[in-house]
This record gives sequence, structure tokens and C-alpha cells, in this order.
Amino acid sequence: MAVQRKMETFDQMIVEVQQTIDDWLPSGDEVTVLEAGCGSLSHLKFGSRSRVIGIDISQDQLDRNDGLDERILGDLETYPLAEDAYDAIACWYVFEHLRRPDLVLVSFARALAPGGIAVIGVPNMLSVKTLLTKFTPHRFHIWFYRYLLHSQDAGRPGGPPFPTTMPLSIVPSRLRALAEAQGLRVAAEWTWETQYQHTLRQLVHLTGRPWQFVRQAVSWLTAGRLNVEQTDYAVVLEKTGE
Repeated sequence: MAVQRKMETFDQMIVEVQQTIDDWLPSGDEVTVLEAGCGSLSHLKFGSRSRVIGIDISQDQLDRNDGLDERILGDLETYPLAEDAYDAIACWYVFEHLRRPDLVLVSFARALAPGGIAVIGVPNMLSVKTLLTKFTPHRFHIWFYRYLLHSQDAGRPGGPPFPTTMPLSIVPSRLRALAEAQGLRVAAEWTWETQYQHTLRQLVHLTGRPWQFVRQAVSWLTAGRLNVEQTDYAVVLEKTGE
């Protein structure tokens, strides 16, 4: 199994994810990519010879994404993806908004061609930040974005934060187990601290030794089960064809 890499920031993580994609890209071959829950922008690039198909439940988000070659208006939980149709699937911060992301992952496994990869990013369900998000109402999330992160568009149509479900099926260990049961090998995985939490910590001066104390206290109080710093998780899965 791949060694989980702990990164300090999103920017560090995304560089390594992109390098993993670049190393995987077949030389000279066109690749068909599905941006699942694509939203209005993409974080990852799959080369100049890629054909990118985006699927989202919002036509407005699809129309605003100018990196797509084809657009599908549809729900990932019900849309029938064609079998062995995609060389790569990117699903970035989508599973936490779904009721049954486990069924979507099974659909991804069928839709990937042998040798293809799926890149999935989610909040880390074993972090304090994510559990607080799960057990607080959406109106609190809007308040947090608007007044603490100074996002004046928070809560308005088409903008974050979007309602979340945070199902336990996206706990990293469960996600890995389901992927492996569907013939998907864990090629690489990372955790890191979201910029939102880092920014808030700076605002309240929770850095240095006080932050170190909080990290150690959370680990001790939860017997090492929860992590206060590694708030997010990404994994690259490869379809082995077995």
C-alpha cells in the first residue's frame, strides 16, 4: 500500500498530485477524462491531448467551466456512467455533499478503463474540523465564511459553502477498503491542513507552542483517533484490471 504523505498546505499537496498524474499520463495518447462534480473550475491538468467531460447537477456551474470539452447535466448518484469509458476521473470535494458516495465510487470503478486512475479529494473525516462541520448547521457554515473568512458572497446561489452530508463512508480507511474491493489500487495518498483553518489559526494567534499543545491534547483525548491538523485527504486510485 502507498505511504500516506502528510503535507503542510494545499499548494504542496496539489503539486505532488499533479506530478503523480504527469507520471501516469500515457505518452502521445489521447486520454478521456471525467470531471465528476466539476463545478466551475478544475484543479488538475491531464495534458494537452486530453478530452475533458464534466458532469454536475448545476447547469450554471457547467457553463462557467471553460476547461470542458463536453458537459453533462446529471446527478452522480443516479447517472449511468458508461463502462470502461474513461482513462481518468477527477472528483474534487464532491463526496462530502452526497448521500451515497460509496455507490458513486463503485460507479467510478466500472467507468474507468483498465489502467486508468481516479483522483479523489475529500475532507478528512478523522479531523476535528470535519466533524465540527458535520455536526453544525449549514447556516453556521455561511456565518463562518461570511464573518470569519470575509467571503461576502457566502450563502448566495452558486457560491460556497455548499450543504454537506459528511457521510462516514468517506473516512479514509473505509474509502480505501471499498476502492480495493472494486479492483482499485491505492497508488498515492496525502493529508494536509486546509487553508481556511490555517487562516483562522493565524487570526487568533493559535500557532507555535499553543498549537503544538492543542495537537497533542486532541491526540491524547481521542487515543490517537482524531487529528486536529490534517483536515483534508486525497487519494489516487488505479484500476488494476484484476
